[in-house]
Amino acid sequence: MTSGEAGATRRISELRDQIDRANHAYYVLDAAEITDAEYDRRFRELQALEERFPSLRTHDSP
Repeated sequence: MTSGEAGATRRISELRDQIDRANHAYYVLDAAEITDAEYDRRFRELQALEERFPSLRTHDSP
């Protein structure tokens, strides 16, 4: 694994956790933790990283 992949792995994990928490807060608790714009930014960043590193995609990625 290259250093770029290692960094991407960490960031992807962070983004997935953040997005999952935001989804839970919004849909289950009815309490948005982040703005829609921030959610969209994180989601787009995750998509871009998964596009750049397809081997890091998982079936359960948000």
